[in-house]
Amino acid sequence: MLNQETEQIRSQSIATGIAYAELNEFFGKELMESGYSSMKFLAHEVPLKIIIRVLKTDDLINENRYRLKQITSLVKKRLKKDVTILVEMVKDKGLCPNVQAEYIRKKMSEGLAYRRAVNGALRTIKEAGAQGCIIVVSGKLKGQRARSQKMMWQTNIYSGSPKEEYMRGGKSTVHLKQGVIGIIVKIMLPHDPEGIRGPRREMVDKIRVLDVKG
Repeated sequence: MLNQETEQIRSQSIATGIAYAELNEFFGKELMESGYSSMKFLAHEVPLKIIIRVLKTDDLINENRYRLKQITSLVKKRLKKDVTILVEMVKDKGLCPNVQAEYIRKKMSEGLAYRRAVNGALRTIKEAGAQGCIIVVSGKLKGQRARSQKMMWQTNIYSGSPKEEYMRGGKSTVHLKQGVIGIIVKIMLPHDPEGIRGPRREMVDKIRVLDVKG
């Protein structure tokens, strides 16, 4: 009996993960022009609730909400269950790696050099108050040989629980004449006691020097 329950929980977890991956890819393609950032998949709620974070909400929340109804209908057919989709605006685009990766993709598709496109995204990330970032552009950037160009700024974490809390990643691809160029953006969020722009909990290695009492 215990093995059957364990197997059922395992199957549900796998199905939820597959559905999340498929929907995330679907929203990334369909809402590319709206500045798709991320999604929350609340599988434990009835009906199933999905929260989409985009940069431009006017494309989805207009007078008749036709676009949102169309996407909801497609998701219902895929999941074969009742679904409620909510739209949330991205509060700070400079701290959203998917938005910045999409910005670089758009600028490169318009013919701008990749260094200038990356510098524009890096400037926006700095102004937003991020603690650090990593931008990787790979492909046939110059000539026929593919290579990767990696740009880093300030502090970045690669392991441990702070990485899960502070680091956010996004990626995109751009199709040019010389081939496909891959773009990866990772941003280290700032500490925010309110938990809006970044994690509430401070870094584990944060040291405070208190004044000596009397």
